Amino acid sequence: MKRKVIGFSQIGPAHIKHNLPNQDGYLCYKSRNFSLVVVSDGLGSKPFSHIGSKTACKAVLNAAKNFENNKNTTSIKDFFELIQNFWKSHLGEHKPEECSATCLFALATKNKIFIARLGDGMICSIGKSNEKDILLSDNKASSFSNETFSLSNSNLINLWEYKSLPISDYKYILIATDGISSDLQTGTEIQFSKDLIESLHSKLYFTKKRVLSKLMKNWPVPKHSDDKTIAIMELA
Repeated sequence: MKRKVIGFSQIGPAHIKHNLPNQDGYLCYKSRNFSLVVVSDGLGSKPFSHIGSKTACKAVLNAAKNFENNKNTTSIKDFFELIQNFWKSHLGEHKPEECSATCLFALATKNKIFIARLGDGMICSIGKSNEKDILLSDNKASSFSNETFSLSNSNLINLWEYKSLPISDYKYILIATDGISSDLQTGTEIQFSKDLIESLHSKLYFTKKRVLSKLMKNWPVPKHSDDKTIAIMELA
């Protein structure tokens, strides 16, 4: 597959100030049969959420590999259960309730792109025409607390938001944690994604990394404090 995947994560000013780890995690992966990008944001109230977020990324990859070998017998519900089970099993001695983390990913096979979201953050699917653009994101107007759905000790299979899309209709998928999405004005998420992707277009891999690093280190929102993570999949 000629698809390109790239990601970057920047620890937030608040975590630097208090000598805390980056609680975000991301993963970019390509094989002969599928491409995958994952981002995860550990819940700040949990002591080992930075472990939970990194483990979430690995859990989705493990589930994707399992799906690759059993695609005719794996349902969507089975796939989400696999993620939950792999996540718990890879936490080792840490308790799931101490490692809660969101989970957002895009899995592209030959003909389909599967996007899914548990918890806050955004997934922007950029179509080959504007009417195909799709956003999975928070309803900021109704948000009144810091509570969010996440991988945890509870089984939240029915709380995943997901879509299966024909890959022929799409050019890019951009996924970001809420350190980015919550700072964007409602309705600007798709255009932000398109502008960022355009700024990366035709650049070499390490140049793209520098562009993402510069953006996140110089984030233009006053008094921003959260970790920031982006992962992008180019489908063409």
